[in-house]
Amino acid sequence: MVLAAGRGSRFGGLKQFTPAGPNGEALLEYSIFDAIRSGFDRLVVLLRHTENQDFETALRERLSGQIELRFAYQDDFAQEQGLARSKPWGTAHAILCAAQQTAGSFAVINADDYYGKNTIRTIADFLQSGHASQSSHELGQEADRGHEAGGLREADRSHGMVAFPLENTVSTHGDVTRGVCRLDERGLLVSIEETVISPTDEGLRGRRLSDGQTSIVPPKTPVSMNIWGFRPSITAIIEKAWAEFLQDNRHNDDAEFLIPAVVHDAIKSGAATCRVLQTQDAWFGVTYRDDLAKVRTAIAQLHADGLYPTPLF
Repeated sequence: MVLAAGRGSRFGGLKQFTPAGPNGEALLEYSIFDAIRSGFDRLVVLLRHTENQDFETALRERLSGQIELRFAYQDDFAQEQGLARSKPWGTAHAILCAAQQTAGSFAVINADDYYGKNTIRTIADFLQSGHASQSSHELGQEADRGHEAGGLREADRSHGMVAFPLENTVSTHGDVTRGVCRLDERGLLVSIEETVISPTDEGLRGRRLSDGQTSIVPPKTPVSMNIWGFRPSITAIIEKAWAEFLQDNRHNDDAEFLIPAVVHDAIKSGAATCRVLQTQDAWFGVTYRDDLAKVRTAIAQLHADGLYPTPLF
């Protein structure tokens, strides 16, 4: 599932579709290429009807015969729920919009990030290592009966996330928001806090969005770049959290319903566990327009090194 419905406010446009490769490829196409060679057999792309239909047409042409391709629209789903605002409702809401297009376990990634082929392979291997034993509908029924912690076998409520070292994910052109992770001795996620990271003379200073607390964050700290591996049980968890979120935020134009917050709360309640998988791949992405030149140079080098064919598809 590729989340491509963002507005790119800091970038000043639809960065997820901006050409980055030598033949006009967008960043998300490299993740798709890596997903295909890692064994994924269905691609769901989340878009906005108001802005992204031309890209849907182009993607259908490029990927014809490569992978089963489906699309979902975040603004359509919001309107069906009686919600009207121009700003998307956040990444966890995005999953709800596209959940009916998934089958079994699935990965979620951002459209405007390059994760690396080893990272995509890592999340694929995780998902293939423990297939959910029940359907999403059956898992949802168990959750509704109040058995989130005890009614599901461990594999069905065990989700995953690939973390990058913080120092590999910052921009030289401004602040970035990262999910700062705390792990236990088994490599399971204990907490994840959305944190604004600012380069300073003292180091990387973080400001937690939950309470505004600031501190210097060590450069090797694992952070989430929104690459997740979910079992079907996540749908019922997100649906329940969404209903609670709307009670307080239906008329709040700035509130966002985000994956890290949902996962954090599910871990605290015992409804889920999340294994943190580490990667040393060189992440890069587009937050600011000034990031684009560096990204294009990095992509060109990957082609030159033979990691990707030219053209990509």
